[in-house]
Amino acid sequence: MMNSRLKQTIIFFISLYSLSCFSKVYTISGDDKSFEVQLSKILSDIDRLPDSEKVKVKIKGGYYPLSRTIQVKIRKHHISIEGSKHEPVVISGSIAVNEWDVLPGGIWRGRLPDEVGKDYVLDQLFVNGVRAMRSRTPNSGAFLLENGIKENDQFKAIICKEDAKTIGLFGNDEIPILTIFRKWAVSKRYLKSISHQNNALSFEGVEFPHNNKFVKGNWVVVENARSCIDLPGEWSCDKQGYIYYLPKKGEKIDETEFRIPILSKLVCISGGEERTGGLDFKNIIFEHTTYKIPVQGSELDQAASDMSASIEADDVENVCLVNCEIRNVANYGIWLRRGCSESAIAKCYFHDIGAGAIKIGSKKLTDSLTNHIIIDNNIISKYGVLMESAVGIILFHAADCKVLHNDIHDGYYSGISVGWVWGYRDSPSKRNEIAYNRISHIGTGLLNDLGGIYTLGKSEGTHIHHNVISDVISGDFRGWGMYADEGTSGVLFDKNLVFRCTSGGFHQHYGSENIVRNNIFAWGEKSQFTLSGAQEELPLTFTQNIILMDTGLLMSGGGVKSNHFKVGKNCYWKVSEGYPKVVDLNLDTWLEKIDTTSIYMNPLFRNPIKGDFRIMGSAVSRNIGFERFDFSHAGVYGSRKWKKLVLGSLSK
Repeated sequence: MMNSRLKQTIIFFISLYSLSCFSKVYTISGDDKSFEVQLSKILSDIDRLPDSEKVKVKIKGGYYPLSRTIQVKIRKHHISIEGSKHEPVVISGSIAVNEWDVLPGGIWRGRLPDEVGKDYVLDQLFVNGVRAMRSRTPNSGAFLLENGIKENDQFKAIICKEDAKTIGLFGNDEIPILTIFRKWAVSKRYLKSISHQNNALSFEGVEFPHNNKFVKGNWVVVENARSCIDLPGEWSCDKQGYIYYLPKKGEKIDETEFRIPILSKLVCISGGEERTGGLDFKNIIFEHTTYKIPVQGSELDQAASDMSASIEADDVENVCLVNCEIRNVANYGIWLRRGCSESAIAKCYFHDIGAGAIKIGSKKLTDSLTNHIIIDNNIISKYGVLMESAVGIILFHAADCKVLHNDIHDGYYSGISVGWVWGYRDSPSKRNEIAYNRISHIGTGLLNDLGGIYTLGKSEGTHIHHNVISDVISGDFRGWGMYADEGTSGVLFDKNLVFRCTSGGFHQHYGSENIVRNNIFAWGEKSQFTLSGAQEELPLTFTQNIILMDTGLLMSGGGVKSNHFKVGKNCYWKVSEGYPKVVDLNLDTWLEKIDTTSIYMNPLFRNPIKGDFRIMGSAVSRNIGFERFDFSHAGVYGSRKWKKLVLGSLSK
């Protein structure tokens, strides 16, 4: 039988390469100064062609900075915009900063170019093609908030005395920024002052949400203060338009390239009622977008969902992003938003992303539903570098989508999120498939309430299978491998391998008729499986799973304590001394009175400490009907060079 990966790949590439017979081919030369003019003229010419023409636009190797966002309107033609296979084609939303001098003490000072405008606030600086770190204190981690208070119109972040001593007074021309980590969300506020007498950082702005307040236990970081420049490679900017940069060893001022982003979006794609055309982007590198924190501050909610994307599309079909790279941007990589269908994002490399990589569907229930999108064989690395609450891949209101064979790692928050309706209200997010993804090393301990794979709402027909999820870290007890949050219903979770997660392998907040079957859960720190209270009559079936543990509880939560779920034919094993506990029950009591068809048995994994969960022997399969699955197929596929890129980005 043809496996799922092969079948989907064949379907995708047959549809893509059926477009290879082009009626007209245009070429854009490697002249960066005329790129926008050439492209604009070509797109205008295409509009005048007969209907249903297949057109290719070839871009020669080169670096192409934009002065404005590229606007592409899809009508009745299919356009393939392709970069050279032999030389990199880079489309950038940045400009160079060329005016620099050296100040006493060795700090370099640069002047923002006049074309950025007087309201421009620098959010990113790229030095020789690499993101430079905006000055911050502490240099790693964050300060623990001892209290969050409001006096008159000002908020005050109270930190400990020793932490406050590390922050200098702010000059009148400085633009210090406070980043606040609040459970699952992040705030960015402009600081007014610091009081070393009260250990207080003062700022203004809008009220914080009632369900996620500014309180003791939050984490805070001070950024963009000149006194915080203490490591080579750090920078800050001020109100006068100056950039201050502490050079790294060996850097020479006349041999160093500085670039700053000026565009919030690189490409906007729009369609219409006639869906006979399409658009491909192939072999192109997109880089450099900006995000300005509003005067009142930025409240980035769950998933930083309101953030824009470097490439956005509405009301289109047959849009493909293939073998492209999106890097060094402030926002999300790409958003197929309202009314998009029959489109794909395949073999793309997203890294050093300010927010997340991919957003699918609209947040508004009244918008046209996005459906039948394939997200296949992509690498997503180092996301949430500016907007930490962002998600690697998120499906808002979207149906019949496939998220397959992606490698997602090194982010502050969840890897994949599906659904955007809390509770049991009707949700259009149905029949989505999340399979063969490898998600690891997400969460840094600063945010909470996250999951390797996170689901919301009624999602009948959604199938989550053959994923490998590991090393999910949260700041408190809320960080799971798979997290079925409010109202998740009608989802099948099977043949997933989940290990080394702070709170455990699986958690269901509340929901109905979910099935968790034939999974391996191992090495949860706090618990292995959690079912919270307030469940439906049949919230969940938990069967034919293997749990391997060392610390914490075997099972936890009010739903488990009340035995308010269907459980049986599982295998449990604890490697350390003593029987595990199920809430407050000993395992022998649990197995004797409630979970009578499950067993306590060593599953005989080959080397689970090092992540090798292949099973030796057949005892487990005979006793509980466990079906072995090959977890080596998770993650990207293709050439050795492509797969090696994952290891390289993880090592960084």
